[in-house]
Amino acid sequence: KIAVKGDVTIDRAHTTTLDATADVKAADIAIDKFGLHKPAGEAGAVDLSLVFNGDTLRRVPRFKLASTSLYASGTADFGPDGSFQHGMFSRLSDRRNDFALTADAKPGNPRTYAISLKGAAFDAGPLLNSKGSGEPPTHTPHIELAVTLDRLLTGPETKLDQVSGTATLSGGRLDRADIKAVREDVARGLE
Repeated sequence: KIAVKGDVTIDRAHTTTLDATADVKAADIAIDKFGLHKPAGEAGAVDLSLVFNGDTLRRVPRFKLASTSLYASGTADFGPDGSFQHGMFSRLSDRRNDFALTADAKPGNPRTYAISLKGAAFDAGPLLNSKGSGEPPTHTPHIELAVTLDRLLTGPETKLDQVSGTATLSGGRLDRADIKAVREDVARGLE
């Protein structure tokens, strides 16, 4: 059971704004591909604002999820057809992550996304170890990635420090990378 409180406002231009808060203690929230998880039973709250033009989502001017094990806050903008245009997590943190992410859609075929990842730590282990569905991808975006991280965790006992650079991916395949980092075994670094 999740308790939700909200307000709906419709203006003369048929723009609908939904502001809601929810107690998500009972919810099990997970983004498996990134290893992010808030277990059911852990206190947590969501604060959210959605703006629609007719039936089409146009903006998420406010999103915040706060719990003991997971914190996320951000915004997003969508085009007139509801397609993603811009998104930002100003902060996403849990026990192994603490970063900001910005993504912008660029027009073209294939669709191109410019993504910037900055912060103290990003755990890439779940992403690197995730298994695909075995089905060929139906949407293979082109990604232009810029990274500036104090620490990139690549596994339970390995990390890269002072990571910075750029990479280009097409359909999940690395096309080009210019990344600098310092590799250190986590276990050795703790001795």
